Amino acid sequence: MICDIEKAKALDFLKSFNLEMDEIEDTNSLAYRITDTYYINTVNSYLNEIKLYKSEIDKYISPEYNLFLNLYFYLDDKKQINNIYDYFKELESITKYEFKKLVFSNFNIGFNDYNNQDDYSIVESVNTDSRGKWNLLSMIQSTSKTLIDIRKLLEKLYPIFNRYEDVLIERSKDKMQSIIKMIKEQPKRFYRDMLDEYVSSKLIDSIDFEDTEHYVIYMNAHLFISEVFGNKRILATGIYLPEYFKYKNINDLFNNERRQQVMKSLSDPSRFKILTLIHSGVNSNKKIAEVLGITPAGVSYQTNQLTSVELLKHQSSDIETKLIVNTKLIEEVFNYILSDFGIYRI
Repeated sequence: MICDIEKAKALDFLKSFNLEMDEIEDTNSLAYRITDTYYINTVNSYLNEIKLYKSEIDKYISPEYNLFLNLYFYLDDKKQINNIYDYFKELESITKYEFKKLVFSNFNIGFNDYNNQDDYSIVESVNTDSRGKWNLLSMIQSTSKTLIDIRKLLEKLYPIFNRYEDVLIERSKDKMQSIIKMIKEQPKRFYRDMLDEYVSSKLIDSIDFEDTEHYVIYMNAHLFISEVFGNKRILATGIYLPEYFKYKNINDLFNNERRQQVMKSLSDPSRFKILTLIHSGVNSNKKIAEVLGITPAGVSYQTNQLTSVELLKHQSSDIETKLIVNTKLIEEVFNYILSDFGIYRI
């Protein structure tokens, strides 16, 4: 399921409080390398505007945890959150027991441990500084007040976020539609292109994409979020990520020698004609030879050359093994050429 904009906004908003830690203006950061000046300036304006509330925000956000976001995942699994206002409404329904369990799970402390220790002892075991420990202890001992405080704080901050988010959404409509189209039509290929060097193809193939919640996010445009919470798998893709990984993969794929081999084959009239004939369903060397006016042995030589550069590959079935055109490789070749001229397509 692809989440609508209001649901995506909720996740994007709650994750946005980590942006200050990302140092997006650092020239070595992923955000700086894959986005643009307009995005960087928009995010900085948003972060500057919410600085007034920094001391309050820091009670719930740290490098170790984002309590706002974890509460969202919990409530969405339990009650289905469709927008940020559902989240505000349901926050105070969380019991003290649930809240403690959620807080301690951030630090990989099992709930059985909690049952055997008092709050002070278990907070002491958490790997954070003394201020962080004090905040945690205050939150879990005053759960109702904590949840009310969180709701009131976020209700003040969401209109600020929403103003900047709407600007980013308006500017990224084409990117959004392209990403949604690819997730709907070819989800495995879409996520494999981005995650190939980080997770195995076997893991990607094992995911039931129909039963996954897919988010497209804008303020966190350089991030990919993967979360399994309860019965839900969540995949959130920053608006700039697909473009970055697609062209990163192309650049990694095409070393100079291989690139020259592929482009040389595509520029050869006979080999190009063989590719078009095979793609149209002609798989007989004899028929291809008749069209080209060469011998079947000549066709075999040319198809072997095309296979060696992976423009042709073998596809087997119970009935036969036949050659098919590697259209993905051809697409990547032309995307690479376009990228040399600063022209990018998702």
